[in-house]
Amino acid sequence: MDRLEAIRELAKHDHGILSPEEAQKLADPFGVKVRPTTFNVGEGRVVSGPLGPWQGVGAHVLAHQIARSLGLNEGEAYPDVRGIGSQLRVACQAVERYLESQEEEG
Repeated sequence: MDRLEAIRELAKHDHGILSPEEAQKLADPFGVKVRPTTFNVGEGRVVSGPLGPWQGVGAHVLAHQIARSLGLNEGEAYPDVRGIGSQLRVACQAVERYLESQEEEG
């Protein structure tokens, strides 16, 4: 999977929590190491999932990580927004624009 494919796939996970393995697969083309978080049904925004605590990576968190790895900072390269779906969308769009501009230059 190349970087454009990875960021486009990540963008599909609106409000999603990825397994650490799935998140790492999308992060690998960028050389990013994911940092899983413990989630539990009924805590925060988690309304369904395995019973008991489990590890995952918020799609919006991974999008920010990938953007920062490319030097794209929230509030500069893309807007600082509140909702996690919006955060995912603007970060992925910024990464996609960056990658497409690199292809045009290269």
